[in-house]
Amino acid sequence: MHVDVGVIVGIFALDRRTFLGWGRFEGYHVPPEAYVEGLVRDILEARSEVPEMFRDMPTLTHEELVQRVRDTKRVPRINLEGRIIWGFECWWGEEASIRRHAVEQKVELPPIEALLPLLEGFPEGHLGSLVDRRPGDRP
Repeated sequence: MHVDVGVIVGIFALDRRTFLGWGRFEGYHVPPEAYVEGLVRDILEARSEVPEMFRDMPTLTHEELVQRVRDTKRVPRINLEGRIIWGFECWWGEEASIRRHAVEQKVELPPIEALLPLLEGFPEGHLGSLVDRRPGDRP
């Protein structure tokens, strides 16, 4: 899925029913160290089922494998009101797809006013369906 950096996204818990809030997509970044270490541990435990980029991994030391993961693995990062949420911690998407999902799952989302603090300083034209809405409008 391609999402532009800075776009407002909705975030659900992994159960896809608990809405966590609206945040900004910050792009793909090196994941936190605990994630890197967990991935390395998983790779070392499943040597025969590793991704192609790690095929030479039996010759790599633990430290070299950690560096390879840091150099190649990027994870979606979302800023939710100052808290960093990683893509592997949640189910997320752009506003329109999140609203469709909420209707399908019968989950009530907060009104659009909840997004207004996120809009300050955001370049006009990148807000998709939010551009034509006014405070108080319902989706």
